[in-house]
Amino acid sequence: MRSIRTLLVSALLVTTTTCMAQGFATPLEGTSIMMSKEVHAILLDGTDLVGTVGSCMLNMGQLQSLTLKDAAGEKRKLKAEELSELRVKPTKMDNIGAMLSQPNLQAMITQDFSKSLDREWCYFVQTSPPGKDKKVMMQLLNPGFDKKMKVFVDPMAQETASGEDKSYFVVKEGSGEAIKVKKGSYSKEALKSIFNDCQVMVDNYAGDKMKLRDFAEHVFVFEQLCQ
Repeated sequence: MRSIRTLLVSALLVTTTTCMAQGFATPLEGTSIMMSKEVHAILLDGTDLVGTVGSCMLNMGQLQSLTLKDAAGEKRKLKAEELSELRVKPTKMDNIGAMLSQPNLQAMITQDFSKSLDREWCYFVQTSPPGKDKKVMMQLLNPGFDKKMKVFVDPMAQETASGEDKSYFVVKEGSGEAIKVKKGSYSKEALKSIFNDCQVMVDNYAGDKMKLRDFAEHVFVFEQLCQ
């Protein structure tokens, strides 16, 4: 059963052309946002403001405000509460850093460095961290396979010795509730509380030792195979 799943995941990854490149997207720093040559700030009413970012307040992965400068030189300060989405075109240096730092989810098939270097957009979306009512913009880590589950950085996450995050938080479609996903409890809780509504995953991953380092794979399979 596991070999069938591996082949299926490999086939799905071959056809994927998203910002994901190798697993989850690499979080951007505030300086990368300000160095971007093109940013789209999407307001709550759908208005698309295009420009560059002169300054921003990004604290522990949470974007609270930014100043957008349009082609005419006009500046507008925007708060997270006013935005539904922020699209940031990463620089080549950002993409090189992402290529060198990401755990390689595509190692099971072939390495395609050109796709890593051509990551077109990174996305921030409005959300509320677990246990908080305040709205902030946080970077979406799984763009392109995020319709059923959105994955975000846990601002308080620690890292393993290999540089992998020990925790994330996710928001599943229709729930609106942020769920914290932790390394220590992932193997026991993944199929019970995160993917429990997907019988395909329960059947195919039952008996496996679910590991957080494979979380991107699990989210991708959940997106493609689960109703």
